Amino acid sequence: MKMWQPVPAVDGVWSAERVIDGVPLRSLAIRLTDGRLAIHSPIRRLAREARRELAEIGTPAFLIAPNHFHNRGLHKYVEAYPGVTIVASPAAAPRVARRCGHPVSDPAALRDALPAHLSLLVPPATRAGELWLSFESPGGRAWTVGDAFFNIARTPRTPIGFLLWLLGISPGLRVGASYRWLVRDRAAYRSWLLDAIAAQRPTTLIPCHGDILTDPQLPDRLQRLVERRF
Repeated sequence: MKMWQPVPAVDGVWSAERVIDGVPLRSLAIRLTDGRLAIHSPIRRLAREARRELAEIGTPAFLIAPNHFHNRGLHKYVEAYPGVTIVASPAAAPRVARRCGHPVSDPAALRDALPAHLSLLVPPATRAGELWLSFESPGGRAWTVGDAFFNIARTPRTPIGFLLWLLGISPGLRVGASYRWLVRDRAAYRSWLLDAIAAQRPTTLIPCHGDILTDPQLPDRLQRLVERRF
């Protein structure tokens, strides 16, 4: 079975996963207008086979760090694809650059390469510098988020799993208790996110951690989560 699998909810997007200590990590390959790829949240510990499979899909042109924590796979991908451009939000860029040892570009560098159905969302006031993707498709809107939402179906029976449970990150669709401390201005973040949910009505969530979730009631579920947590 191939590691890169098409995401049913959106066209031109493939997902690859790696489970570490029972916690799933997800990377996405997104086809750009010129046929090249943007790799969202590159994972260092994905097997070499996963990178070889990308040759069947396209050549990476951009690497997207969804926040400043998701930086460990960037250096390996730069080595594998010389000339690739690393993109992060302005808030995340300084730490991402320090950790990966390569220049980091503003999201504006990526916008012109995105297909018409894909746009960037930059939530305000996040300490880790979240950068999300929003996909419009016939089946509805899909969001790819960094650490803002988790959807880990079952809490792993590992020390990491216990920590996830303790922090309220699993099981199921969650905003972790610790995430509140990664937001500088909770009122501004809450207002922006509730407005974005109301305007875009995403029915699919593609988290970096956990299972892809498609649900017609997802906008209401996200709204209730945000209102409770913030």
